[in-house]
Amino acid sequence: MYAALGDVSAARSAFASLPDRDVVAWTTLIGAYSNAGELGEAFELFESMQEGGVRPDVISWNTLVSGFARNGDLRAAQHLFDEMRPRGVNSWNCIISGCVQHARLTIDELEECTLNVESLVMREVCLQPLRRRLNVYIGSSLIGMYSECGEFGYARSVFAAIEEKNAIVWNELIRSYINEGRMDEA
Repeated sequence: MYAALGDVSAARSAFASLPDRDVVAWTTLIGAYSNAGELGEAFELFESMQEGGVRPDVISWNTLVSGFARNGDLRAAQHLFDEMRPRGVNSWNCIISGCVQHARLTIDELEECTLNVESLVMREVCLQPLRRRLNVYIGSSLIGMYSECGEFGYARSVFAAIEEKNAIVWNELIRSYINEGRMDEA
């Protein structure tokens, strides 16, 4: 409750009073610090959780990756993402959303974002086609990212690579056309 209200100090006190600190309690506190922009403390808690014998789950990882990505530390977010095992669809969305959110800051950061996501896609999707296929969740996130970055050609290529398209993917592509001023084609 305190974490959701942004009261990190009260959340920390409530956490300290817990007799059993499971992965949910740790992740909640890590999320509170991430949301407050206190990434160093969030990371230290993540490490303390593991040192205390509590193994992080995919939600714990996503919370930390998302916190770093939302706060603009894309290098740290990608480093954590690279360490994460296993990764879920939401893990991809955390890193891609962070890139999209911060794509308009500077040209250098935009290029870094695009390169990071392209390298992730190359490594995880393109280079391992038998193990993974581009699904609608990752695909729609990539379409949105490329559209926001002004890379309509890449957005269209990602759309073409998705085998089973749903309404979300179609909406992302239509939004890309609209963003490009191609209303007649949308």
